[in-house]
Amino acid sequence: MDKLQDHLNILDDLRIDTSSDTVDLATQGIRAINFIVKDLLGKHFWRFTEKEVTFNFYKGMREYALENNYLDMIGLYEQMNFLDPFTRVSPIQFERTMNQWSTENILSDDFTGRTSVLKVNFYNSKSEDRTIIVNSSYDGNGEWLGTGTITDVETDNNVYFTNSGSVKFTASGTGTAILTNATMANMDISNYNKKYLVKLPIYIEDASLLTSVNLKLGSSASNYHSFTATTQFNGKGFVNGLNIIGIELDVDNDTGTPDDTLFTYIQLNLAHTGTLGTVYLAEFEAITPDPLKFVYYSNDTTYDYSALTWYNKFQNADDTNNDYGAWSGKYDWFSNVVETGATAMVLEEMQEYDRAKIYWDKYNGGANRNYKGGLVGQAIDQLPSRVKKKSPPSLGFESEGISGRFDK
Repeated sequence: MDKLQDHLNILDDLRIDTSSDTVDLATQGIRAINFIVKDLLGKHFWRFTEKEVTFNFYKGMREYALENNYLDMIGLYEQMNFLDPFTRVSPIQFERTMNQWSTENILSDDFTGRTSVLKVNFYNSKSEDRTIIVNSSYDGNGEWLGTGTITDVETDNNVYFTNSGSVKFTASGTGTAILTNATMANMDISNYNKKYLVKLPIYIEDASLLTSVNLKLGSSASNYHSFTATTQFNGKGFVNGLNIIGIELDVDNDTGTPDDTLFTYIQLNLAHTGTLGTVYLAEFEAITPDPLKFVYYSNDTTYDYSALTWYNKFQNADDTNNDYGAWSGKYDWFSNVVETGATAMVLEEMQEYDRAKIYWDKYNGGANRNYKGGLVGQAIDQLPSRVKKKSPPSLGFESEGISGRFDK
């Protein structure tokens, strides 16, 4: 396996002038290698950067935070049979399809904003949902009582998102808006086996001042599960308007001994640093997970064995004997591609332009730099991409799903 120091040794061997006043390989050399690594990521999706993670799909939850190292998808698979039942579409086609037809197994990646999300509709999922409280009115099932910064708890039949109404209140000043219902009808959720998510659709007038959402759900004020979220379920921050909060059960945060056969107590706590204004609550649900395996291309190109951490570039010269490229091992031959391109950069830095051109041509494939015949092109041919292709834009009829549509 080739470590960073091995790559630097090759760069040192391939230059003519090795005096200390030309190029310092501990700085410019590592920069050259990292430049080429990024260049190669921009040209192709490489097999040695593939990752797989297991995440829980929840019925009715459309958006899931993508991994920070995500570049593109290979597939989303059911764990029992490792089949990929999903059609990949563009983000706008996903939303249009969901607005008209929801029986399609579709997915899309959306890079809008700083947090990237995976949009998923899994019609055949084994995930189940159960209503915790309808929230069509403040007193339709027990009675919501406001304390802390809350005033004016009431029913709103004009602004609502599910059923026929919503619970409305005002949260002013700084502190915690506390909404408690200790008289709701008994709910037995024991067959969910403490493996579920609580979905809380909450409309907030000024969410920039909201710091966290906490829910206590249990059999009494001293026996409950506690859930806390500091973002929406899709990983994005709270926004003005409708927020979809999804909080997965964490039994480590239990207080007392909650009886899952006898849920009659629920408390919502909104911590805020200023006036939230009007807040509306839609139906609260409990949803069981359906684990799926997500396989994707990442930007993890280097691994530090001393830190046991993946990175998107070689970090520095402090520990060059413990830093490896993701290609090390099975794909050691890929070092030739990286080192050839990095050598061209180092030679250019040293103003050895004729020798640099020789290495650029080896790397890119001749004067035209179209990769064919060059090391990059050969590597692409040897490691073809497995990216899941998007379906083309389509035009459909109101009563048909993707399978019944024809292309524009």
